[in-house]
Amino acid sequence: MHVAHLLDALEMGGAQKLLVLFAEEARARDIKVTIISLSTKGTSEAIVSDLRALGVRVEFLTVYKLYDPTALPRLLSVLKKEKIDILQTHLGHSNVLGVMAGALIDIPVIATLHSTHVRKTGRLFYLRFMLEIYCLRYSASRVIAVGKKIEEVYRDKLTQKTVIDIVPNPVKPNPRVSDQVRKQVREEFVDGEDAFVILSVGRLTVEKGINDLLLAFSQVHEKYSFSKLVIVGDGEIINDLKSYSSSLGLLDSVHFTGARNDVPRLMAASDMYVSSSYREGLSLAMLEAMAAGLPVLATNVGDTELLLTEDRGLMVLPHDVDALRDGMMQLIEKPQQAKEMGMVSRDFVEKNYSPNIWMEKMLDIYLQVINGKG
Repeated sequence: MHVAHLLDALEMGGAQKLLVLFAEEARARDIKVTIISLSTKGTSEAIVSDLRALGVRVEFLTVYKLYDPTALPRLLSVLKKEKIDILQTHLGHSNVLGVMAGALIDIPVIATLHSTHVRKTGRLFYLRFMLEIYCLRYSASRVIAVGKKIEEVYRDKLTQKTVIDIVPNPVKPNPRVSDQVRKQVREEFVDGEDAFVILSVGRLTVEKGINDLLLAFSQVHEKYSFSKLVIVGDGEIINDLKSYSSSLGLLDSVHFTGARNDVPRLMAASDMYVSSSYREGLSLAMLEAMAAGLPVLATNVGDTELLLTEDRGLMVLPHDVDALRDGMMQLIEKPQQAKEMGMVSRDFVEKNYSPNIWMEKMLDIYLQVINGKG
């Protein structure tokens, strides 16, 4: 079987990291994989390197606008040349172009929904969203939602005949690290062994709510000066966030690392994970934190409520700075409770979100579609 994945860009993000997991599982099953990126913008060399090391062919179409008249012909050319059995698309522009291309050359296309709604507004983005809905309704062979909330949001936008499979994101077990490695990693951000490291990972955009996190942390740090906040990721508002952090007097206690390819090590060396997002689908970073045995504090958006039961973490409402502050303080003040949450979380993720379970679900869907049962 030859599977192609089409996505908007190979930047460092949740959907892109999933492709590396897919490639690992595919190689173990002797499945050929091609990754097609519409754009070279923001490309993560680490992601590309990982994919190619796994024997994946990576193609870039250098399309920067959905309405580029050369986009569809160039995509069709790649699909024909590679002799694809099935195409899976990810994210908005790719869902549109991929479904259209598949319909034109009779390749089955599975469109993947990673989020509950489009982030940007305006006429062009609304037009793209409506075009995506039309393609999903009438031309996609199948639709996959990575979380239950995403399926619920899209269910009333699609026809009742549209098959939407819920296939949650997987996560690899986070390797345990020795005390020596943990100390080495922490020395990059903190002085002394008594520091309490709070970690947040994600693309730095407005909807991640990092302003709320910084304000809440500034109040935590006033009481617990040994607390440190490490923010991993890059994005359009990183400079604004750095300026805001400085205005709160957090220059020495907040560290912006930029994009990193060693997030599992950072998680293994941290004491708590916080997500302050205003919207999510099924957060891969949160699953990774749980797999690392970290206690998690997160806003109740997307599928968070399915992950964080009372014994696995704390949930607060989005935009609630006071609740974020209180949650961080609770986990600092009750280390035994935090440790137990992390242990339960790790066990839960390993049993329910393994890459092997995920890949078997994906292959079952592929075979149904290829055999005309989709």
